[in-house]
Amino acid sequence: NPVRSTSHHPLFQVATVLQNNARPEVALDGVSVEPLMVGTRTAKFDIDIQLSEVPSEDAGSPMAAGVLTYATDLYDRSTIERMVGWFGRVIEAVVADASVAVGEVSLLDRG
Repeated sequence: NPVRSTSHHPLFQVATVLQNNARPEVALDGVSVEPLMVGTRTAKFDIDIQLSEVPSEDAGSPMAAGVLTYATDLYDRSTIERMVGWFGRVIEAVVADASVAVGEVSLLDRG
């Protein structure tokens, strides 16, 4: 649990982005073009969650991929891994039952 300061607005401490815009096909004569993932290795925010849709074989069931960047002076890797696990549980619960309230999803281990 990082110590919070009132000198920062919480809106700018955590960012979540869903990139679901159509990716244009680029065609250049004699040149092949493909996207390249570039990691900055620097966190712009305390936590920065970037999600994007990825193609799947079933157009009716899109998939997602994500990258989470975090400030290592505030969070341990194990803390972030727990948070990612909790996020996964929320996603699984919502996919199983779209009417479930996110606040009702159990984040505790299923042990």
